[in-house]
Amino acid sequence: MEKQKVEIEIPDYILAATNRTTKEFIRQMKALTALHLYLSEEISLEMAAEFSEKSKWEFEDFLAKNKIPISLIDFDDYKDELKVIENL
Repeated sequence: MEKQKVEIEIPDYILAATNRTTKEFIRQMKALTALHLYLSEEISLEMAAEFSEKSKWEFEDFLAKNKIPISLIDFDDYKDELKVIENL
């Protein structure tokens, strides 16, 4: 799998304010980016977990801790799925 490298400057005062090391801060940025991409339905749960360097279960726990549902299916999607099942 190919990867692209991104360079970002993190001011020392940000690290100090968040009380994180550079490595911890980058892991948090990756997790939050994965979360955003997952919530905007640009990537799957599995892809988000992999990008955030978490197992699927750890990423689901991350979602739960942030009060975000694991499933992004809304009520209308649920009703549509029920109709499909009923017609089988």
